[in-house]
Amino acid sequence: TGRYTKEYNGKEVEKILLPEDQKKLELAVWLDGLYLSGLLPREGGTIAKKMQKVAESRGLTESQYEEYKAIKKATGDVEGYKLDLMKSSMSIDNVISEIEWIEGSGGLTKEQSSVYTKVKDTLKEVSNDDLKKIQKGMTAKEIIEIIAHFLHIIFLHLLFQF
Repeated sequence: TGRYTKEYNGKEVEKILLPEDQKKLELAVWLDGLYLSGLLPREGGTIAKKMQKVAESRGLTESQYEEYKAIKKATGDVEGYKLDLMKSSMSIDNVISEIEWIEGSGGLTKEQSSVYTKVKDTLKEVSNDDLKKIQKGMTAKEIIEIIAHFLHIIFLHLLFQF
């Protein structure tokens, strides 16, 4: 059914797996079974456990699943940065607005989506300039270092004014 229960902080929480994660979990179960049967080396079991952990980490609560359906209806898909935005504390209207802004600015590839999420997590906001840097292939580390350097210069300028 795509639903599972997990204990979190002493209470049970029901989560919903998305269809693509259900498929990954099915493959993980097969890999783990082959490992336990002695047909795969230890690495097979390690990979299976990692796949299970990733699939479960993407599990959604009932309210998140409702937001997922609304965002999917509004934007067509919910992967990468879209899923990360949805799981954030932003309101669903703000999530949809931000997705529309990104898509209207040219969108993001899967790799760029990962960079976007890292920049957003660190800086809490992604500017138009930062989005363009991501789209041009800059890494999150490069973008954050540029901003840190800029802030350092401003700090020194202000410090020496007094």
